[in-house]
Amino acid sequence: MATRDTEVVQQIVEEIRRRVLDVIGDNNVRCVFVSGSVSRDEVTAHESDGVIELYSDVDIGIVVSSSVDTQAAKERIRREIARIPREGNAFHMYAPPDVGVYRVDEMMRQKARPGTVNFGGAKILYGEPDIVTDAAISIGTNIDPGEALYLIENRLNESAEAERMLTDDATRGQIRYATYIGLKCYLDIATAVLIVLGRYRDTRSERMEALEDPLVRSEMLSIIGDEVAAEIRQCWLALQDLSGFFTRISGNERAFFSTIYRALAHSWRGVALRAYGSTEKEWAELLHRRTRYGKQLRNTRELLALARRMGWGGPRLYRRLFELRMVSGVELLRMTSLLEGVKEGADDKTRHFVNEICVPCLEVLTHLGGISNGQVFERGRALNRAIS
Repeated sequence: MATRDTEVVQQIVEEIRRRVLDVIGDNNVRCVFVSGSVSRDEVTAHESDGVIELYSDVDIGIVVSSSVDTQAAKERIRREIARIPREGNAFHMYAPPDVGVYRVDEMMRQKARPGTVNFGGAKILYGEPDIVTDAAISIGTNIDPGEALYLIENRLNESAEAERMLTDDATRGQIRYATYIGLKCYLDIATAVLIVLGRYRDTRSERMEALEDPLVRSEMLSIIGDEVAAEIRQCWLALQDLSGFFTRISGNERAFFSTIYRALAHSWRGVALRAYGSTEKEWAELLHRRTRYGKQLRNTRELLALARRMGWGGPRLYRRLFELRMVSGVELLRMTSLLEGVKEGADDKTRHFVNEICVPCLEVLTHLGGISNGQVFERGRALNRAIS
């Protein structure tokens, strides 16, 4: 049975569908679908003074004809969707819709990760359902352990952005939404652990149930430790009673985010050790491996592919290739928030790698991407959003 929160989300999803077809044209759209929690009608919301605050992400996938420039289409769709009101007298949707645009061949080549292995449960809003069904079969459910690191890196970036909402002029609704993001980021430590153990489950409740298995729990404790594991459980209970949690944490949100960062960074190291099959690597060595330090040819090819996709070119690009050859630009951007925190209190080798290799490359990358305002790590997060 539909509730107020799901009804609001369904109306916005329908408006997105309509505008996508208007902007791209019916003849250029093969399929439009919604995936993730919204496709399962599992919307996270909180009611305050009669207003429904919607916190769930709305994940929209659009499959276009082979003749369509997917990057240009994505930019046009994002601009159009940004015009859709996300606030009314009785609701406020805080998270902007997340839109992916693909050709059929690109859909079939998607990696197995938390955002794609659930395509089999997607709701088709328009077009050919077989495309999504076939993609789900092609993608499968075997998630590479490296995706666990990618997930934690994304959550570090997301939690850093959420903490920036905690300004003096932030509304209580904005503070509640930021705090919810913090809970979500913390809970995804469990998701990362299950990925690296090959035990991923699609919903949060299924993941928490999987962690009750004695063998899984023992492995989890060896990766992230007792303290973080206990905090994951507390965050899960908090999600079941958001109103009570918001009341308990009121005024202490920044301290909560400090806890989140420490837990995510600590867990990244534990997951990296497991993913790389090592128990001896120090921070600097793990960062070297994750950024593909020294893999000059591969890093250059990756940057050229990114430049083509983003429309970067000309002499400025080729002058920068030499400066950016030592690390993967894509991985570096994903790791922005991890690097920002790791350098504080790090050993000399780690601090040298971050300050002398990573930060100069972030400076070059963000200027190449047209982002020059703000502190370098903020710019790195902004560029990471732009290329994702």
